[in-house]
Amino acid sequence: MREKIQTPLIKRLISPVSVLILVLVSQLFPGVDLTHHLETSRLYHEMIIQGTVLFKNPYLMAGQQPTFTYGIPFYIIAGVLWSLFGRFTIDVLMFLTTFFSFLVMRKMVKDENSQTMAILLLWGFVIPDSYIAYCANFFLWFAAYLYLKGKRHYQIPLAIAYFTHPFSIAVGLYYAYKERKHLIFIGAFLLYYFIITFMFASQGNTILPNIIHTFIARVAIGIFPVLLQEKIHKKFLKIASVTLVGVIIISNVVLFLAIEHMQIRGFYENYHTLFNAFPNISGNMRVVDYNNLPSAYYFHKKGLTINTGSFFENWIPRTKRKWKSVEEYQHYLKQNHINYVLICKRCGGIIFPGADTAEKAILSQNYSTIWENQCYRLYCIDCVEETP
Repeated sequence: MREKIQTPLIKRLISPVSVLILVLVSQLFPGVDLTHHLETSRLYHEMIIQGTVLFKNPYLMAGQQPTFTYGIPFYIIAGVLWSLFGRFTIDVLMFLTTFFSFLVMRKMVKDENSQTMAILLLWGFVIPDSYIAYCANFFLWFAAYLYLKGKRHYQIPLAIAYFTHPFSIAVGLYYAYKERKHLIFIGAFLLYYFIITFMFASQGNTILPNIIHTFIARVAIGIFPVLLQEKIHKKFLKIASVTLVGVIIISNVVLFLAIEHMQIRGFYENYHTLFNAFPNISGNMRVVDYNNLPSAYYFHKKGLTINTGSFFENWIPRTKRKWKSVEEYQHYLKQNHINYVLICKRCGGIIFPGADTAEKAILSQNYSTIWENQCYRLYCIDCVEETP
């Protein structure tokens, strides 16, 4: 009797709708990628309201980071909506993307267990706030729906996904296998992303070391609706899906525990908590943060540029710069025309190791601190006149 009562309850708890609610609620927590997308969206907003086109971002990489890389259509949408939602723009758009992805999956797949699994997979985009990849994934799912239902013009959402995020191209190989003409689209977009990647890497940007397993996970999620319709052994597909969901849950928990206590207060207070009473300075500033993008979002102001690019330097030890001597470090500062150095005081450990010990010692012994709070310390290297 107890089993008959419990089984429906368990099914309700893990139903597609309940999992949808979980994913939507999770959007309220700021993820590790959020401030990157906010900074870019605000830059597009500035271009829209000013009627100008900026090919280089004046706030990042000493004003040399390319503005137009990937995700252009959805940064334009975010830029248009910025006046309405401000720093909550990405949350609103991802909320809508979750809802529309849910509707597409419900239309495409009748089995509720598969629907539940698919919506759980979306959690892998929501916790880190992977806005652009999430938009691309929706169009991959929409293309799969049109293709599997025999609808015309499924290539249109597929092309939008290609243009939005480079990982989508790997999913497109499935359609190229079915119809060879897709190879033309894939070749064109591969050339486009090859050029962008070359420009990005040649400027010294860091390629994140988690890119391989991120690529595998996102491609698997993007192609999941198609695999449900293919003649794949159901037990194998179930094991692979459960494994992927498990990895996503573990990854989300690690991200949540690692950064959430450092992100949430600053995000909902517009980052004034992290940078309370920060001086009005101008010039070029090196930032070594637990994730320097909160800095990139907050320091989005005329006359001040951050020396690093969209992807933070200080994610794991292998991406951290080190210097062997004072002379070597000072040469780096001079060569890169750095006026200020901002150091995260709360960083430490394996996940966010903070500035190199030698760098901290050199700064404290040779340069003056002009601002400090419980989170950060700002050093003056070659102070320029403060902005009014």
